[in-house]
Amino acid sequence: CVEETGGCVISLHFMPLLPLADTHTTAPLPHTEIFLIRHGQTEWNVQGKFQGHRDSPLTPQGVHDAHLLGMRLKNYGIECVYSSDLGRSVTTAKLVMMDAAVPLEIDVRLRERNFGIFEGLTVKEIEKVYPEEQEKARLDAEFVIPNGESKMQLLNRAMTCLNEIAYTHLNQRVLVVAHGGLLGVVFRYILGLDMNGDRSYEVNNLAVNILTFKPSRSKPWMIRTIGDEAHLMYRGHVGRPLSNPEFREHRQNVWHDMRMVMLGVVIACAFMGATKQ
Repeated sequence: CVEETGGCVISLHFMPLLPLADTHTTAPLPHTEIFLIRHGQTEWNVQGKFQGHRDSPLTPQGVHDAHLLGMRLKNYGIECVYSSDLGRSVTTAKLVMMDAAVPLEIDVRLRERNFGIFEGLTVKEIEKVYPEEQEKARLDAEFVIPNGESKMQLLNRAMTCLNEIAYTHLNQRVLVVAHGGLLGVVFRYILGLDMNGDRSYEVNNLAVNILTFKPSRSKPWMIRTIGDEAHLMYRGHVGRPLSNPEFREHRQNVWHDMRMVMLGVVIACAFMGATKQ
């Protein structure tokens, strides 16, 4: 939709919140669609502590946001849910699926990276107590954290698990709830990025990431969507999901605000065009 006024061109692009299903009439090649999600916000996330194989309960916001994601995915035909065995992941998976009659599979291979001696500590505490180990763990993907594991060990178990899930659920949509460290190495692997050093993107709690697996391709894994948080703009009162009437009202308010902003831009452009004449 393009509107032109006073020498200014305003282009409005309205995109669906999630990719639409394939509408081709020909039968698609076998593939699996995986919604790969990081668990909801936890108390240790807020405190900045490394969790690893230790656990921390979801915050009220984490619970609320999981409900919002569930509302968004409700009609997307999720046929199975997989989760790490850690409490924060299992709780998130159950909240997202709510009362849907979808099987939940627990797999220990979806756990967060074992951060060993770093677990329960903040970044500043690790830099102070274990500065040498912290630097090696950050820069070297093969470095095994004392009492923990390396990025490559994490990647190997994660991809082994995801490959099994993908082959098991060809031509289905699957939800996988896991952890930030695991998502980070999986994204690097699929995108062909260096495993060493810091990542250049965020892996946020409960953002939508969609992977497609097509075994007929030489590189079967692709990232279709990454870091989509559109559902989180519907946050209402922290600690509970918006009811359907509240959800609709909030959506209407968002669109009203957007229209007001665009109207202001149109008026400003018209004024600028008038002053030039």
